[in-house]
Amino acid sequence: MKIIALLALSLCIQGIFLVTLEEVLPNLQVLEKYIKEYKTAKKSRVALDHLVLGYVRSEKYNSMAFDYACGSIPKDLVSFIANKDKEKGTKAQQCRKYGEIVLPSKEKMKFAHMFVTMNGIENKKSFTGGFSILTGWGGDTIQLANDIKNSNGDLNTLILEASKFVGKKGKFVESSLISDLDAPIIYKKKTSSNNFHDIIKSYYTGTEWKNRYKNFVKITFPGATKENLREVLYKKLIGDSWIKMFIGRRGLSGHKTHVRAAAYAFADYLAKRL
Repeated sequence: MKIIALLALSLCIQGIFLVTLEEVLPNLQVLEKYIKEYKTAKKSRVALDHLVLGYVRSEKYNSMAFDYACGSIPKDLVSFIANKDKEKGTKAQQCRKYGEIVLPSKEKMKFAHMFVTMNGIENKKSFTGGFSILTGWGGDTIQLANDIKNSNGDLNTLILEASKFVGKKGKFVESSLISDLDAPIIYKKKTSSNNFHDIIKSYYTGTEWKNRYKNFVKITFPGATKENLREVLYKKLIGDSWIKMFIGRRGLSGHKTHVRAAAYAFADYLAKRL
């Protein structure tokens, strides 16, 4: 029995027993209900979408940089949700604590990461610029460049090295990648008459997620083709002022070839799946 208990504990520590989307959705539904009640009670003029997105990302992505990129949320929102949970016996505040979750497809997705990516889009109302690049695919591409910055070789050698990371290891693992790809697709469906719970449930329990690569490219790089995706993606990446700052903060200013290699490796990953 002791051996079995120790094995179970080991599996939990390794993150094998992960929460599923099915477990997450009821809490997200309650959270959206409570945030609507918050708006009414506080007579808040802050957009409902912003409050939901900001609340979910606020525990894991709470630095001044993220507050600037995504926009801050009212300080009393967290305590309001906590009090509602205590009063009603619910678990809405759990939405701030989710890390990787398991989707019906058996893939993993970083919940807060997807919400911070959507928050970056929502804050500037842009799918192709503003903070949407920094908080999503662009930031992770620079993290990928950082993963390989100690590798040597020409561009092609570095592209091969970066390709070993995309969707597999480092900062750009599958769960981060899926968050980056699905965030703009899901947020594009958001209107004033629907909610994130229903959109996310429909997306992942249906079949639309199977077209995530095509839809992500269509939304993020309008007009791009398999043939020119490398250059379109790279130019958009290095042309973004916030990404330029992030490159500097990551100590990659002298690693231009590594940044290009990371961008090309990500583009190649997408192109193979279009």
